[in-house]
Amino acid sequence: MTWIQTWSGVALDLLDPKPTDIHAEDIAAALSKINRFTGHTSSPYSVASHSLLVMHYARPEHRLQALLHDAAEYAVGDVSTPLKAMVPQFRKIEDRVHAAICARFDLPPKIPDEVKAIDLALLWHEAAVLLGDPPKPWGAFKSGKIMGLPNASRYVAASAGADPQDVMASFLEALSDELTRRSRLN
Repeated sequence: MTWIQTWSGVALDLLDPKPTDIHAEDIAAALSKINRFTGHTSSPYSVASHSLLVMHYARPEHRLQALLHDAAEYAVGDVSTPLKAMVPQFRKIEDRVHAAICARFDLPPKIPDEVKAIDLALLWHEAAVLLGDPPKPWGAFKSGKIMGLPNASRYVAASAGADPQDVMASFLEALSDELTRRSRLN
């Protein structure tokens, strides 16, 4: 078996995901209930909440990609970076799902550097607020070059523990707004 059943009842084949099998409601439902940091936070903090914050800091032309940058996790979960590195096949599966999502929403598969920088900066703020002092240095922060994000720690703290239904609704609203904005530009 290589498929999962999504929130809406779709059979999503992880080895051959089709753009037609990708549904915004499935992404929002799952990401609003999947916790960042494999759940080791002081209070629940979802991938959807994180994605909404990444979108908040992105320039308008990258907002949709920012919102969907971790969308593949709706199908594969939020697997820790060390585990991803140890299981190379996982990244290939995640990339297939990401490519299907990009095709579904007519996005280029490459995540913009700006979105990657915001994602890394938010990781730092999220870890500081939700995990506390690390027992060992995090490799991601060795460079010391973390993008400044005004009020990010405050936004992370305010988002922690949010009701998944509210987060799902906010995610779907943001996605709808961005798709509408994009259609007006074309």
